[in-house]
Amino acid sequence: MADILSEPVRDFPVGIVGRALVETFDADAASRTWQTAEGRAEFAAVARPGATFGGRPLAEAGKAIARAANSDLLPHHPLLRWYTLTRGTAPQTMDRVPRAVSLTHRSAEVTELMGAHGMTRQLAIPLSRPGRDASAVVVCRSCGDDFSDEDLEVATRIAPLFRALRTHVETLRGVPPGGPATGLSDRELSVLVLVARGCTSFAIASQLQCAPRTVEKHLEHVYRKLGVSDRVSAVRVARAMGILDPVAAAR
Repeated sequence: MADILSEPVRDFPVGIVGRALVETFDADAASRTWQTAEGRAEFAAVARPGATFGGRPLAEAGKAIARAANSDLLPHHPLLRWYTLTRGTAPQTMDRVPRAVSLTHRSAEVTELMGAHGMTRQLAIPLSRPGRDASAVVVCRSCGDDFSDEDLEVATRIAPLFRALRTHVETLRGVPPGGPATGLSDRELSVLVLVARGCTSFAIASQLQCAPRTVEKHLEHVYRKLGVSDRVSAVRVARAMGILDPVAAAR
């Protein structure tokens, strides 16, 4: 995560994160899933080199999964049912969802579809609370045992980092790069946007998974680069320079 944030990041780096997850969990594929404002399910994925899914490459299998995800079959997926019912954000595997939750009149169709496309074992790491945009990182295995207790522990430990990365990316959506005019880094910009939303240093630290003191250091850099000495002035100058759009900052 430190390596990722040391470079300008404006999109969730599915390639880098996905390859690391595939290696960490000895998986065949990893993806980021989300729901658009129009309610359409989308995902981006990477696969282990040489992996096939039901005898097909990931791109081909992914099309079939995408069609199912945008049909009336999606609400019958065990993991979606689990998170809809529990409203939780802890990582969970498809096999660990109790039958009382997963069993529906169409659950057999979901199981058959996942098996046919080599995605029989799934581990979900939510990036947002249920009902917001269904954003998550999902790791898949085509065969073998379910993910272990140790895998779940690792997923639980890294989940806050992924949520912080997502917050960083979403915070900068629609915000122009600082560039040479201000010298602000993307990390400093994300802190500044959250300040413009009225967040305290502790709240910003919680969302970006860093220490409050680190937030204060970022703010010190922002003040110096903008030629100001407090938060209100920093936001005012940033808006005057066109760095912060009032609507985008308030989103």
